[in-house]
Amino acid sequence: MKLLILTYPRSGGRYIFTVLRDYGVQIGHEDVASDGVVSWKHLLEPADLVLHQVRYPLDAIYSVQGMRRDSRRYIRTFTGLNEQPGLLFAAKAYLAWHDLIEQRNPVARYRVEDLPWPRTAHTDHDSHVSMYGPPSTFEDIRSLDEDTAYALEALTLMYGYDIK
Repeated sequence: MKLLILTYPRSGGRYIFTVLRDYGVQIGHEDVASDGVVSWKHLLEPADLVLHQVRYPLDAIYSVQGMRRDSRRYIRTFTGLNEQPGLLFAAKAYLAWHDLIEQRNPVARYRVEDLPWPRTAHTDHDSHVSMYGPPSTFEDIRSLDEDTAYALEALTLMYGYDIK
């Protein structure tokens, strides 16, 4: 059985990959292995079981602002988004990417923060984000695009998170 865990970039894909691998699951991180893949790039990958992993939207968006140009291009290819400033692009991409994941009809959606295994230095890759300044807020996004901020707040609540 092929497992496909889809997520947005910087949303704990490497973390769940490491946990599953440590339990003996032959899964790849952004590369398909015999049991499947954890990835944000494999939207069209055939799979027997599709799961949707989410992370608190503002944390994921904050972490993605400095994403490489080729990754931004990849997202634009699938979503039709235009090139935009970092924060606005990351927010719109978060919304569009999760919509694409939902179109795969995942059997379950879960929040990475709710997983029982501790994050370690090996799985926690957010130490670099301080270069983007203080964490983003819904008001920061609203100042750039009100509709995007409202849509993001609605999705945040739908995923069971509080509006911070």
